[in-house]
Amino acid sequence: NLTLNLGLRYENQSNIKSNFNFAPRVGFAWSPFGGPQPKTVIRGGLGIFYDRVSENLTLTANRLNGESQLQFIVQNPNFFPAIPSVAALQAFAQPVSIYRLADDIRAPYTTQEVISVEHQLPHNLTVAASYINVRTLHTLRTRPINAPLPGTFLRPLGVNDNIFQYESSGRYNQNQFIVNVNNRISRNASLSAYYVLAKANSDT
Repeated sequence: NLTLNLGLRYENQSNIKSNFNFAPRVGFAWSPFGGPQPKTVIRGGLGIFYDRVSENLTLTANRLNGESQLQFIVQNPNFFPAIPSVAALQAFAQPVSIYRLADDIRAPYTTQEVISVEHQLPHNLTVAASYINVRTLHTLRTRPINAPLPGTFLRPLGVNDNIFQYESSGRYNQNQFIVNVNNRISRNASLSAYYVLAKANSDT
């Protein structure tokens, strides 16, 4: 009367320093009253699921690091066709937006838990109620680490550039309660309805 599923997944990627991404999973289905065709089944599961830190973030940080790509605006240039050196253009340099990956950035992961009770009623009517909790840690967000200090025009890093840092410092939490009703009218037709009550909070 009991079915048990166990699993383990490991993920790794080379563009971040996060090497211990083990994701165990467990699930079960239990018929407490037994029988060849049980009318009540309790199901549950718990698992950890990792998200990737997109390669696009690394590519953006490499391209917009303040050195690989520079911008100069020269009004009414009169040096053509002689192209000035970068040192000569420094007077026309424009502030650039710099993107960085935090040194401690890591892959976000979600812990998901679910428990449900399914019961079969007369006239081919089935009712199921489920509770699901989803909790994600280390969600990604971008923080302007060189924004002017409150009430001043002073930048904490001493340069006049906008510097954005990708961090894995966010959180997400969601709770759901779901009720499903299904009625199999015939072999070719069925009716179903469901109700969902959910609440989610995030700081990203």
